[in-house]
Amino acid sequence: MGELARKAIAVCLGLLSLSLAFADTSKKHQDPKAPLLSPAHWEALWQDLASADADKSYRAMNTLLDHPDEAVRFLRQRMRPADAADPERVRQLVEDLDHAKFSVRYQAMRDLEKWADFAQPAFSQALANQASLEMFRRIELLYERMDRLSGL
Repeated sequence: MGELARKAIAVCLGLLSLSLAFADTSKKHQDPKAPLLSPAHWEALWQDLASADADKSYRAMNTLLDHPDEAVRFLRQRMRPADAADPERVRQLVEDLDHAKFSVRYQAMRDLEKWADFAQPAFSQALANQASLEMFRRIELLYERMDRLSGL
């Protein structure tokens, strides 16, 4: 599975988790007569959520919605908040976009893709400081990738 697909799944799972966690519980309670799902069933649901088969993923999300109390507990175990990016590290990565060695520039791009949301102020600062053409081009690529991800 590609990086873009993994990020898209992470975004969808995050949104699903938020919708379950903040749902109006007065409207949707888990049926007390509904059987509890086994740990094996939850593991299968987790795999189905990450499946490239949209039908499997859709059915898995509906199962989570049908078992909101269990789903919230399950998703809290599986999902962790993203670590905040170290501003100094981000600043160094942005500087590395203009490094003389291709391998350093390439690694900076890869790392910044993971921290792009946190890096926007550093991008703006670099562009305001009249970034080199190389840095400008790489920051532009990062913005394009962020736009594609946000359009999911």
